[in-house]
Amino acid sequence: MDTGEGHPPDGLTTFGAEASSPHEMAAAASVVLVRAMPECSIPADDVAAILGVSPRYVDELVRGERVLEFASSPYERAVLMMRTLDAIAALFGLDSVAEVLHGPYEWLGDRPLHAMRDPVALRDITQYFEGGCC
Repeated sequence: MDTGEGHPPDGLTTFGAEASSPHEMAAAASVVLVRAMPECSIPADDVAAILGVSPRYVDELVRGERVLEFASSPYERAVLMMRTLDAIAALFGLDSVAEVLHGPYEWLGDRPLHAMRDPVALRDITQYFEGGCC
């Protein structure tokens, strides 16, 4: 799940954060993720499962006591998740992101938010929505 080290990953600006250095990208990814949670109705437990971290880790992100570590697995997954949110917002509008994440999709056999817990499915879902899906 390479995001292109040294380059800001796609999708880090939708929720108002910009970054250029690896440390700034990790901090921006943390901020964007935390901002996206309430805006897209994403529960902390789902974020923890998607990132492969504990709920406490996500709580620390939310409280600003922790930032994602650049190039770590949770960072890579967060970037894919944000790219997915960006793609959904571009396709259906920001107001529809939560509905799409929580809605059933036949090709997935599950709601996207739940299916994204699997790293391979997360990548596939990202590609599906970035490709214009429907």
